[in-house]
Amino acid sequence: MKLRLPIIAPLLFIASISYSQTSHKQLEVEKVAPQKGPCVEIPSTFSHETLSQSKSLKELQSKKIRRIELVYTSYKESADFDQNQLNEDRMYRLNQLLPKLQIDKPEVVWIEQTGATTREEAKNYFHGFRIYTDATPDMKAYHRTNLKDAGNPATDFSVDNSKGGVFTHPNGSQIHIPANAVVYANGKPVYGNYTVSYTEYRNPAEILFSGLPMDFKDKTGSYLFNSAGMYELRGTKDGQKLTLQKDISVDFNCTKKAPGVNFYEMDDQTGEWTVLKKDLFAPANNNQEFKLQKVLADNNDVEVEIGQPREAKISYVTLKPYTIVTLDEDTREAYRRLAKKSPQKVEESVAQDLTADFQLKVRPEYAEPLIQLIWDEYNANKINNNQVHVNRKMAGGKNNTLLPGGGDKGHQYPNLVSGLNCEKFGVYNCDQIYQVANAISFSPKYLDASTQKEIKNQHILCLIDKGVNGSFSFDPKQIMCNAKGENIFLLFTEGREVYSIRSEKDKLIDLNAKTPEFRMENITNQVKTSDDLKNYLAI
Repeated sequence: MKLRLPIIAPLLFIASISYSQTSHKQLEVEKVAPQKGPCVEIPSTFSHETLSQSKSLKELQSKKIRRIELVYTSYKESADFDQNQLNEDRMYRLNQLLPKLQIDKPEVVWIEQTGATTREEAKNYFHGFRIYTDATPDMKAYHRTNLKDAGNPATDFSVDNSKGGVFTHPNGSQIHIPANAVVYANGKPVYGNYTVSYTEYRNPAEILFSGLPMDFKDKTGSYLFNSAGMYELRGTKDGQKLTLQKDISVDFNCTKKAPGVNFYEMDDQTGEWTVLKKDLFAPANNNQEFKLQKVLADNNDVEVEIGQPREAKISYVTLKPYTIVTLDEDTREAYRRLAKKSPQKVEESVAQDLTADFQLKVRPEYAEPLIQLIWDEYNANKINNNQVHVNRKMAGGKNNTLLPGGGDKGHQYPNLVSGLNCEKFGVYNCDQIYQVANAISFSPKYLDASTQKEIKNQHILCLIDKGVNGSFSFDPKQIMCNAKGENIFLLFTEGREVYSIRSEKDKLIDLNAKTPEFRMENITNQVKTSDDLKNYLAI
């Protein structure tokens, strides 16, 4: 899978300021950087509204306009000079020349350059409009490079198109694929086996390396995502991309169970998200105890002990030659107690002890007995936890623990959401939306901490706030963050160098300064995959 570093976020959540006519956002920078990407620049004079019909404006008539930046300087020769009115006049003139703006309703940002202190300096600064359309690369969903994320590769499933099937990912999610689900892009039928590539992005490091946008906009406003997990589905045969003619259904194992988690689909061309389903974890309008008894009452192979659903979980999947057993914090502690009480039983079962991700490598024939021992130890220490505990008798006298709505043979998935329909191959997410608290915007100066020299060829700035499950991408010249957050800034250069600085550890950072100085550590040799980044960040 190709590494896709995140796009430059087209949406900077900067405090909105509304004047009498134009709804816009405001940003201050010392001086705008020269425009490298293909946008339309329409210059104006330093102190007058001068804008006339041009070839560039005519070309915009046939394109969807996404973003308008009005760039000017804060320098003024007279205290009575009304910059706001001049900006409004410029916006009014632009709307006259491009009436389609009333239909496209682009994002509008006024960018004030604060570096000029004289008229001569101000004349050398850019003044005017920068207009971005659908054709602009940084408006697309991905920013692709030639790097690969070896830390989070796609899982490939071989599917017989005449049969379909159910396929289980190591994280516990299941992909339900009907027979004859795919065709070639030209509509021709697919015969024999094809490949479905499935990838999950479950933490900030994987999300950063995925390159997926983490912003959402609807009629109520602009938001960021706090992820409960994202996944990507692609279909190919002999190197050719396939399309779906029947829905694929995914039972997705979310990273958390929380209110306000919605299900979204991403447009591959624009990177924009559409809500497909709301409130995935809304409480059911039924009595769980009655439902369990009704479903299981006639099954002589089931023993049921009714209470409230347990929060602890264990999951496993067999990946030859071992079974990978994943614990959570509660069951991890139960396992540790078990290892002290019965070290011989654990030693004969476990080939590799607990990893940082709470995973065990277990010999397959010992997996179910070990899981049952862990549950027994957990229950023994949680006498008053009022849990639902369902034991299904299996062939050979083995027991298998099952939770309502969660899991199949041997699996515990309280965060599992079943039946998420995917009408096409692409990217989907289960996320909460939020707006940044204590928002602050700034344009920093990036220095190499070891050489004290400015970092050249800045490409993209990725922000991870430890309080949020996500990664957010910005033009290095225009950043916004939570001033009180545990912020980690990662700067990627065009030469693929990676620099890092953490505001919660480096107390020398003054985010309120006019131009904050970021003295960044070069971590290029330490961080080449999402696994490397997880280790570096200790997440």
